[in-house]
Amino acid sequence: MFELKRDLILKAFASIVAVFVFSHSLVAESLRVPQEYSSIQAALIAASSGDVIRVAPGEYPISQAVDLTHIAIGHQDPSEESPFDVSIVGEGGPGAVTLIGTQIDAPIMTQSRHAKGLLTIEGLTFTGAGKGVTFYHSPVFIKDCIFENLNGRALDLNRGLIENSTIQNCTGGGAILHHSEMISCVIEGNSTTFRGGGIKVSGNSLVKDCVIQGNKSVSGGGGLDFFDGAGDPVIDGCQIIGNTAGQDGGGIAIEEYFGITISNCWIEGNFSPRAGGLTSHYGDVSLSNCLFAGNANNAILVELTDINLASCTIADNKEFGLVFLGDGEQAARVVNSIFWKNGKGAFPRHPCDQANDREICRTPLFDTTILQPEDQQDEELAGALFIDPQFIREGNYNFDQFDKGFPQFIIESGDYHLNELSEARSIGVSRFARETDLLGNGRKCGDGVDLGAFQSGFCPPRIPFKRGDADQSELVDITDAILSLQGLFFAGPPPLCEDALDTNDDGLWDITDGIHVLSVLFLGVGEIAPPGMNSCGIDETIDGIHCQRYDPCELDFSSRIFLDPDHPDFTRA
Repeated sequence: MFELKRDLILKAFASIVAVFVFSHSLVAESLRVPQEYSSIQAALIAASSGDVIRVAPGEYPISQAVDLTHIAIGHQDPSEESPFDVSIVGEGGPGAVTLIGTQIDAPIMTQSRHAKGLLTIEGLTFTGAGKGVTFYHSPVFIKDCIFENLNGRALDLNRGLIENSTIQNCTGGGAILHHSEMISCVIEGNSTTFRGGGIKVSGNSLVKDCVIQGNKSVSGGGGLDFFDGAGDPVIDGCQIIGNTAGQDGGGIAIEEYFGITISNCWIEGNFSPRAGGLTSHYGDVSLSNCLFAGNANNAILVELTDINLASCTIADNKEFGLVFLGDGEQAARVVNSIFWKNGKGAFPRHPCDQANDREICRTPLFDTTILQPEDQQDEELAGALFIDPQFIREGNYNFDQFDKGFPQFIIESGDYHLNELSEARSIGVSRFARETDLLGNGRKCGDGVDLGAFQSGFCPPRIPFKRGDADQSELVDITDAILSLQGLFFAGPPPLCEDALDTNDDGLWDITDGIHVLSVLFLGVGEIAPPGMNSCGIDETIDGIHCQRYDPCELDFSSRIFLDPDHPDFTRA
């Protein structure tokens, strides 16, 4: 009986997929370069919405920028604008299709004016004398691309998304993101005479799960530079390593920017004269689950900035862990964190050599946070703990070691988990902690959490999710039922969030879950188990399946008041 039911369901869904593919093939065509069209531009002129331009392996010199606006190249009357979706796909795998810009300061691809629709660029390599892609007016999706050895800025996006791509060794800097997203990319070896060697960020942008390494800025923001302070950008899950800046923020520089959230980031071995890890001048910054290690000179330096730190490890930096300069109107709040073996201490007292006529070094507010022995002195620091965190292994750094201007501080990275004898285990305030640590391990399995960025032992993560949303699109529909059944009966990678697939919350992911989704959607029978399919929530049922990652809910960083000293939950030890 089970085999019969399974076969009927799979045949039904196979029919649905076949109809979809057939109907899509009726309208979408492949335009081939150079077999059918001499250039990408010629294929764009001939394309209709939904078409795919396929570029054969080879090298293609570009003497005039490919204009991606179909209206501007005469495809249709501007008065009759309609959505125009087109894809440009390089064939043959990574590096097989290379576009070589021959004009200095000119982009290889651009958009001359606004147009409706979405452009997808996939599997292309951009290199040459000028810039890579500049796209200001309409959405663009870039994936599996390489930008390398360009003499200008590799990428300049407004309302774009770039995934699984590499930007390397570009002398005009890496990427500029304005209201854009960058996910799972490598940004390495780029440099600029201005700000933002790796990435310049503005607006409501997201940079997630990226490696930002070995970039250089003559001014500020060797790795990342935040400018044009309107918006609430998020940096999450990134490795920011070995970047350098001539003035501020070897890893990250922030200038007059409010509402920045930085979480789950590994920030190590960066350099600038003031602070290798992060600098901020006049802003509002929230840091959680971050490691700052082996940075020079200071790890973090903020001026006229409200800063919140939760569950961070700040250790083995050349000078101070946190320099907080202010005029009395700002606050630095630190909870569940560890400062250890920073060369000059956790923080400087007033007077300090970083101060100026307007600002003085001020003492942060601490809650359940380890400070270094030299910080104890005579003053009482409420909420500070003076105990050895007992890391599994401290880092080893040589702050005199540079190669062609780039810091090579890291001899051996530390393992900053707490060992079994550490008094800092399970004493942190749970209500101020995120559900997971820097590496994605669950935190809240007992009465308290470990101090610092890492949780010891095994604790299943409690990730918020929407039940039934198998493809993490935030919408539960027939596609999710298809994916659920497909995952059960066909080989493939394990799902990132099994809880989302367990639609009846019986602790199992099986054939009944896909059927349950269809019954709810098309027959109105039953309902999706809590937290439901329309809101984010935690699975409160203790069972054998878990959610490792669900981005649509994980990226909700709305609870930034978690360190507000006026909030009733804010207490000091």
